[in-house]
Amino acid sequence: MKALRGLAILIDLRKQRLNLSMDEDIDRYNPLSAISEYQRLSDPIAPEPHRHSKREYPMPQPDYIDPNYPLSALTSKAIGACKVVYRHLGPGFNEILYQRALALELPAHGVDFSREVWIDVFYRGQKIGRKRVDFIVSDSSGSVMIEIKAKAALEDVDFVQTLSYLKASGYKVGLLINFGGKQLEVKRLANKA
Repeated sequence: MKALRGLAILIDLRKQRLNLSMDEDIDRYNPLSAISEYQRLSDPIAPEPHRHSKREYPMPQPDYIDPNYPLSALTSKAIGACKVVYRHLGPGFNEILYQRALALELPAHGVDFSREVWIDVFYRGQKIGRKRVDFIVSDSSGSVMIEIKAKAALEDVDFVQTLSYLKASGYKVGLLINFGGKQLEVKRLANKA
């Protein structure tokens, strides 16, 4: 009985703190909803409530366009799409899930793309095999190859692999993107050949 009286006093104090009138039914106040609302507001990664708009996040501004680099406008659009995917999903998923999400996001950034494109590998002018590239993105200015990883950190072998694919494909610019780390890693690579 003492426990019930103590609970009633606690509820009354909470009502007063929330400026609820004493005539209102206690069922209208749910202390768990206040806790979950506090957690949602204090957690920067918590998803926003569903809105009836097309996008949850504003489009990133292409402030990383550098006219000194070829195809900089196209790579900035692709990087912007990757940032939106990473902001929404975060790290920890398999590479295929990031590919699928990026395939959904690239058109929103005005980028045409082909996914899982096979490129021919030549040795002394003869075709010796084929390799698969994650994405080829393009616009009126040209095309860029994108290789996606989902690792804790990029390794030297990832750079070597991407440069080899870039050289074999004949594309001038490639992006190596890692979704698996604490932050999105983006490396822009150029084919000097």
